[in-house]
Amino acid sequence: SNLWSRGSIIYKKSKIMSKKIGKITQVISAVVDVTFDTNEVPAILDALECKNGKETIVLEVAQHIGDNTVR
Repeated sequence: SNLWSRGSIIYKKSKIMSKKIGKITQVISAVVDVTFDTNEVPAILDALECKNGKETIVLEVAQHIGDNTVR
């Protein structure tokens, strides 16, 4: 089972802390694809927080793969 596949992603942009919420669309081993509703996606090397209950995982954007999706 994918523990994090139903979680949401919070992208905090700079110190302003504006939040963009994305959804995990695919998990393959340690690779996670996250899709956002808007064309404004996080930059490469930005951190994403994934919260699942009391646990938090921090993901790093490595690639823009199109269709408002990062990997």
